[in-house]
Amino acid sequence: MIFTRISIALVASVILTLCPGELANAEISTENCKLASSSGNISVNLGWPRNKHWLSGLGQKKFLVVGIDFSNAREPGTADQMVKGFELGKVVSFYDKASYGKFQLDFTVANEIINLPGPDNGIYDYQIATEIAKQISRSYKLSEYDGLLGVVTSASSYIASSAMPGFVISNETGSISSTTIVAGISPKVARWSSWMTVAHEIGHLLGFMDLWNRQDAQAWEGKTAAPFSLMNTGAGWTYAPDFYAWEKWLAGWIPDSDVICLSANEVEAQINLSALSNTNGKRLIVLPLSSTRVAAIEFRSKSELDAGLQKTGPLVYEVDFTKNQFELPISLHPSSQSLQKSFSADLQDWKRFVDAPLSPHEAIDIGSFRVANLADLSENNLLISNQNLSEIDQKIDALIKSKTAIDTAARDSKAKKEEEAKALANKLAPDKQSANNKNSPKKLTITCVKGKSIKKFTKVKPSCPAGYKKK
Repeated sequence: MIFTRISIALVASVILTLCPGELANAEISTENCKLASSSGNISVNLGWPRNKHWLSGLGQKKFLVVGIDFSNAREPGTADQMVKGFELGKVVSFYDKASYGKFQLDFTVANEIINLPGPDNGIYDYQIATEIAKQISRSYKLSEYDGLLGVVTSASSYIASSAMPGFVISNETGSISSTTIVAGISPKVARWSSWMTVAHEIGHLLGFMDLWNRQDAQAWEGKTAAPFSLMNTGAGWTYAPDFYAWEKWLAGWIPDSDVICLSANEVEAQINLSALSNTNGKRLIVLPLSSTRVAAIEFRSKSELDAGLQKTGPLVYEVDFTKNQFELPISLHPSSQSLQKSFSADLQDWKRFVDAPLSPHEAIDIGSFRVANLADLSENNLLISNQNLSEIDQKIDALIKSKTAIDTAARDSKAKKEEEAKALANKLAPDKQSANNKNSPKKLTITCVKGKSIKKFTKVKPSCPAGYKKK
């Protein structure tokens, strides 16, 4: 059996192994992993090529921010006051970090509020966007902006937030084809985190899909993408609110050169997988499973964005290009640890899957492949094979036995050293006491007399008290 081995020194060592076949190399062109979407949704999808109407994920993008109210719900404050609660500076910072500095947002708040002529019931987002273009002061030239962010007054009962990638609004100053409308922040209405709502909707403008089930009743069945992308349900946003490596690749933030596309044929490769938070290095491994599905592997570690991450390790998931929004276009293949608890509506997937990264010495199956995390104390080794699966189990067993033996030897060595140290201390104790006694000053005893009273005093330097004479 002939093997081809590729080794690249980066951050977290990952071994990917397939049995050899006709191809000389395990790694093939990334074009073989860029599958097209067949979901029928052209406004947002996870397939290739990117829709030309999507907001480009590279460079600086200028957004015009406009406040909106209705005939039955007028805004009592200023435009700046309406927008303040959305903390747009955090949106800018988030995308700067998530894109590795490749996508910068610049928000300009219009110094006016668009008064829509009708009430807030029965109106749709595209109608609001069209009315903004119609009413906005011509001093704001639409041709100078890449996107529009409409903020609805919190005095309104309008609670929907949405994005309209490719929907064009225009007036004589130009046009914009990337628009999002977000509901106002009101303490009386339960809402998602403010700045994350804006960031999530901008994700749609980039072409990203909603990744959760439309029916909340299914959000605890262990089949979702929660909680590793901002495009999933807002409930998990405080845990790991970054994007999947697949989404970052689609946006152009992870270049083709940092993606490993492996052949479905029988080959072997050793690759060092860099953490997703790193600004460069191999950060995504893709295994084509069929003409409509791929397996993806990335390495999640605690970072500035994923500050709530509780478990470091390889994260395995599947991308299905036949699925539409809310149909689980991305689904996790989680660790066995995350599946230990019984399925119940009381345990949502975004909570269950905090343990989704593979544990050391764990193997899971995805498609015809078995993925095993052969991690030890110094590196994270990942083994992938579509044949000789029993050999993987044997390697895992051998590694566990080896690690157990090393741990046992280390414990025994530590215990032996502690015993020897204790014995030596006990041996030296009498000698130390003797030395202490030898070096201690000698005490003398004298007899003192006062009349018929006679007393003895023992001290290092004894003397008779007042009224007594030494005998």
